Amino acid sequence: MYWLEAYFLAIVLPTVFSNVNNQLHCVNNGPTCFHQLVHFNALKEDCNIRRIEKNSAKCRDLPLRRSGSGDLGKVVLHYYLFKIENSPYFTTGLNLTFHNIKWTRLRLQYKDRSNETFNFCREFNLNPRIHMPLDASLFYDCLWSVEHEDKEFDFKYEAFDARKKTSAGRHYILKVPRHYNLLPHKPLNITPVFMYMDISELPLMVLYWETLKDVTEFHVIVYQDGKVAESKKVSDPPNEFGQFAYSYDVGFSTSEIQFSVEILDKRCIGRCEVFKSPVINIEKSVSNRPLLIGIVGSIVLLPVFLYSLYVWKRYSLLAVDTVPTVLLVYTRSLRSHTQAVLALTKYLRKYCHINALVDELDIPLTKSKDPHIWYQEAFSQADVVLVVSSPPRTDCLEEGLYQKVDLLALRILSNKLCDPQCKQKLLSLVLPYCSSDDIPVEAKNVRCYSFKKDWNELLWNMRCGMKSFWIPKIDYLCYQSQVPGGNSDLRRHGKILLDALQIAEDDVQKRNFSIHKSIDDGNFEEVPLQMVGQFTDTSDINDLMQSLKDDRPDPETDAQEVYSVFPGDLQTMDLLDREHELQFSNEHTAKSQSHQIDLNSLVL
Repeated sequence: MYWLEAYFLAIVLPTVFSNVNNQLHCVNNGPTCFHQLVHFNALKEDCNIRRIEKNSAKCRDLPLRRSGSGDLGKVVLHYYLFKIENSPYFTTGLNLTFHNIKWTRLRLQYKDRSNETFNFCREFNLNPRIHMPLDASLFYDCLWSVEHEDKEFDFKYEAFDARKKTSAGRHYILKVPRHYNLLPHKPLNITPVFMYMDISELPLMVLYWETLKDVTEFHVIVYQDGKVAESKKVSDPPNEFGQFAYSYDVGFSTSEIQFSVEILDKRCIGRCEVFKSPVINIEKSVSNRPLLIGIVGSIVLLPVFLYSLYVWKRYSLLAVDTVPTVLLVYTRSLRSHTQAVLALTKYLRKYCHINALVDELDIPLTKSKDPHIWYQEAFSQADVVLVVSSPPRTDCLEEGLYQKVDLLALRILSNKLCDPQCKQKLLSLVLPYCSSDDIPVEAKNVRCYSFKKDWNELLWNMRCGMKSFWIPKIDYLCYQSQVPGGNSDLRRHGKILLDALQIAEDDVQKRNFSIHKSIDDGNFEEVPLQMVGQFTDTSDINDLMQSLKDDRPDPETDAQEVYSVFPGDLQTMDLLDREHELQFSNEHTAKSQSHQIDLNSLVL
């Protein structure tokens, strides 16, 4: 019957240089290990083993650190098949070999990962007067009962050097193999690979596995959260202890890690079997690297922080939270276009730290509700006047509450252009469904930006590039790596704006299609005057020219419409006097003549 439980035995060796396979197992079950130190004239009390009660709370809660301040040697794990004396049965043996011993005391612990009530601990004590040579080793073996085979265990140890007051520890995760997998002379394609993992220095993990006879190449795969994170072939020679090692940095994210190892050898019949390690949950494993990085980073960054604090305090009195005022000027050519401009205004206010002004939102908030007064004040207060491209106007336009108010804005703008200081703060923006030809003639010669290509540059210039409002103020937002409200913010917070632009673009395309259809049907009266150059055909040119003459705007009618919208003292409203209306009529006449020249050239 399988009567062995997991227990540990000190192995008496005639020499410390003996091979593991030549050890005499289960010979000494006493509290001493001095037999392994006979070549150092060791006494019985120079090497002793203190037992800690198995499956006890004291062993389970034994405090063991996984790292320390010194290098006190290395431990190597090796599985082997052990035949029970005077019995036909076998069991799995695990040999611990301590190399390069520099410690005077060592405590070790085995703990079942699925059942912490099963645990086993030992403590080794070496006399400080004994100085072990670097090639000396100390062996310790444990034999596992069948009930613990194929189970995962945590193996930890912590070593101390009383002479130098240093300590070091390691943490391994292993899976006890079944004893029948250790039988010799198995075909290579079913020969198991025995492995264990070192997680002492997370996020760096090291996988160790034992050498196989005449096998020099392996395929290692790392799975992170069930997905392949890394796949490499390992053909490097084994280390000095006859083991292969593979390192992997898991990073600082919470994840589950698993390794798989496959033998790459032509002797395998078909494909060699793939063997996988236990799954490790990084969240449950504590890493000392972030703590170290935090300590070093704090030491390095502390002087930088203090200097930055000094600079901030030094210039805080000069720093001003400058919020530029931007007036948006546009044409109410389509209702969806107006909604897009309003969405743009709200986005500038909420995400770009810009005080954006627009007629439809702000005129109702004034006491007088007078568009003329509001525009005069808005042009005076604005740090930037942003002229927004607009699709050509149509006759069936629904003007909304303030009809023809865009004409008033362009009139005031044309007069303001005589002032060089005002001209400096003028910018224009081309929306995705427009072109530069859709910029009003009053703003043709100012700096023009494309919404698709120049959004970040436009925002920076409105805040930091317009000298009229930011010098000599200090605006800390001008020195950030990202522009507030720029492309990165637009992708996260600009859904309403982008949707409004898309709706306007769809409406423009529908209207253009309708105009094309009208031209194809010969209904030239339905073609807006401003769009003649876009939708002309050399056929029916005479009919089109006649329709343009019939649709030419009447300056008298235009003037009466503007005056009816903005009642008041006509003598004081100098921007809307008779002279300006006649000038407006001349501009329309000039445009019509230019279209005639272009159309005549098409006929030629």
